[in-house]
Amino acid sequence: HTHTKNMAQNFKALEIKRYPKPAISKTAENTFWHKFQNEKFDEVFGDITDIEFDPSGSERFAVTTSTRVNIYDPLSLEVTCQLSKFKDVAYSGTFRQDGKLLAAGCKNGIVQVFHMDTKSVLQKLKAHKLPVHKVRFTQTKINLVTVSDDMSIKYWDISEEKEQFCIKEAHEDNIRSLATHPTDSNIFTTGSHDHVVKTWDIRSQECISEFKMDFPLESVIFSPEGDQIVAAAGHTMKIWDVTQQATVQDLTSHQKAITAVTFDGTGRRIITGSLDRHIKIHDAASFRIHHSFTYDSEITALAISKNNSHICTGLGNLKLSIKTKKLTETPMEDKEIDDIFSKRASKKSFLKDPRYFNRGTYAKPDKDAVMLKKNKKQGLTKVDKLLMKFQYKEALDAALQTHNPAVVVSFIEELAQRNSLKQALSFVDEKLLCKLLRFLCDRCTNPKYARMLMDFTNLILDLYAPIVGYSEKVDELLKELRTQIESELTFQRSLMEMKGYIEILLQTSNQLKSES
Repeated sequence: HTHTKNMAQNFKALEIKRYPKPAISKTAENTFWHKFQNEKFDEVFGDITDIEFDPSGSERFAVTTSTRVNIYDPLSLEVTCQLSKFKDVAYSGTFRQDGKLLAAGCKNGIVQVFHMDTKSVLQKLKAHKLPVHKVRFTQTKINLVTVSDDMSIKYWDISEEKEQFCIKEAHEDNIRSLATHPTDSNIFTTGSHDHVVKTWDIRSQECISEFKMDFPLESVIFSPEGDQIVAAAGHTMKIWDVTQQATVQDLTSHQKAITAVTFDGTGRRIITGSLDRHIKIHDAASFRIHHSFTYDSEITALAISKNNSHICTGLGNLKLSIKTKKLTETPMEDKEIDDIFSKRASKKSFLKDPRYFNRGTYAKPDKDAVMLKKNKKQGLTKVDKLLMKFQYKEALDAALQTHNPAVVVSFIEELAQRNSLKQALSFVDEKLLCKLLRFLCDRCTNPKYARMLMDFTNLILDLYAPIVGYSEKVDELLKELRTQIESELTFQRSLMEMKGYIEILLQTSNQLKSES
């Protein structure tokens, strides 16, 4: 026992490396989006295909997942009701403009309309023979547009429960995206896997304009004014001017396919979610990226509330993420300060101090008063305790569980100095190996950690190359790691090319100056 105590006293705790903070200009946009620090996760039973907020202003939201549509309360963030009258996978749970009805498609081709007061099925439309991935109400509130994998579009009058017309072979492939015009009830647009976006007029039942993209369409929306269409296909996004019939901007701000596009409540920002696990907020005028959020899994659906108070995201790991703003502390008023000091005065510890007693119970601190905090001696962390016992594998797992890359990199360097890195990595189980590979996928291309992590990555590959093909999870992570490194190498090559171009321009400029 005495020997262990002496070891603990002589043991030097792991020194965490300090990295310089990036110089980010503090703007109003950064400040606003940084307030979304409260996050709640809710596990669901299947992939989240759609999320939509009630446009009537109640801020409740519908999450379409598996064979149900869950309705969430905006305050408690809990499910208030489940619409589960589906016999197969449900798609596109969408509110009517007044929030009184909700319509949703299904994999079996049936579209159901629910009354939100009674939560009962109001209508069941045998719309299509193949899955109906998108359903939208028009501004008339009594008409519904449905699109399907059978490449057809149907227009319904729900007051009579009757199909008004059908446009067969509207596209040459599955129709997966649909948006109705925000002001004109006669206009809607569709996007298909045939790479084409088409705008339709209900009166003529014909396509009035179209434009093509390089990849299958995943999402199309109108701008709040209806003068632009934002379309996402693959990792690219196009902003199309409806009146001029011309491209306003092409954006490639994601590395993988964009799965969701929406405008924020003000209409001044375009928000995109992608399979690269990022949400990015673009300025709708300059198209610059103001902010981004990173998640632990691919993003399958996305929505933001009308008052910009909630950001809801469907993740590929069958979780719903709900981000809300963190409440900021407001300056205390004199009455609040009086209440605090009166409560403190009731404690015996304060009454024992004669200096405090002589000041008076309700005395307020001076403007230049400073509260001194006693520095407490920090004990050893879990990583340090395991490291002291030479339990390197357990310590590595504990370092990864901190989710702090500086701690993990510092721990790896400590093992390297002890010549124990190979010992710690040998014969680890699949769970720990997956954690290591996930960490490397996320951090190996970060300039702050790249030099150390590249050697670390090579060691893992040398040790575990013989087991490739035995575990699907490990194989998927190795493929992702390879993709990340190849993408970084391509980026570095492009930077070197650009550097060469700039050097040529500078040399030419200097020569012209010397000649003149």
